[in-house]
Amino acid sequence: MPAAPAVAPTAPSPPASQPSPPGAASPAAPGAAPGGQQPVCGDPGAAEFPIVTRIVQGPGEYRAGGDAREFSVELSNTTAQPCLDIHPVVVLAGQARALQPDMVRLEFFDGAARTWRHVTIEKTDQGEAVGAFGAGSGGFAGLSLPAGGTFSVRVRLAFPDRATAPDTVVANAAVVQRRGADGDWVGESDDYRFDVLAPEPTGRPSAPVGEPEASGPPVPGERTGEDGTAWRNPHELAATGARPWHSVGLATAGGVLLAGAVVLLLMRRRVR
Repeated sequence: MPAAPAVAPTAPSPPASQPSPPGAASPAAPGAAPGGQQPVCGDPGAAEFPIVTRIVQGPGEYRAGGDAREFSVELSNTTAQPCLDIHPVVVLAGQARALQPDMVRLEFFDGAARTWRHVTIEKTDQGEAVGAFGAGSGGFAGLSLPAGGTFSVRVRLAFPDRATAPDTVVANAAVVQRRGADGDWVGESDDYRFDVLAPEPTGRPSAPVGEPEASGPPVPGERTGEDGTAWRNPHELAATGARPWHSVGLATAGGVLLAGAVVLLLMRRRVR
């Protein structure tokens, strides 16, 4: 009896990957190439950033030596593909250019881990204070933005040093996609302006900083996820302006985005 021809076994098809929940970290981002290189977010040749970014619900005043106050960085992926390993970078520039890293306390809420993560602050040679989400935050692998999805990252900011001089500060949020040891600048918000006020007179203790309360009712058209982030229809947001992309050099493991944040700022000045 002739032997049956050998048939090579067929490997089962892997299940389709699902987008991460809003605000979730990406410990094993789907679609990543070998060596941790992420697929490019959007079209590098496009004139507009692929991630529309804005700062919302920010207070107009902070008190030196006072409690932390909360705002949100809202990210909208305008592309038809997920954008992986996304890191917001908050830039603070005072009129006096006198903000020192130890004068700023910045945290963001990691919805996947359900914890507030400290953001390491560095100072540039132009006097800006820079904080990259992921630097100094062990276990945070970046954000995964589903195609067409919009969500908010909660942020807490304080100026705990009572010696911080009154100032007017302009903040904005840039967005970097980390791709191995390099990355792309993929978003930038408009400016958020606020005042740092003199400290309260001594003898009037401040309440301890704790878990913040929910920040008001949802915006119409918005739904809030279990991890504290807010999803919105991406078509409700307008683009922040046409600008070409730029690649940025990022620090390797351990530094995550600190060196990249400084390079990012230098590039921003050249194109403005």
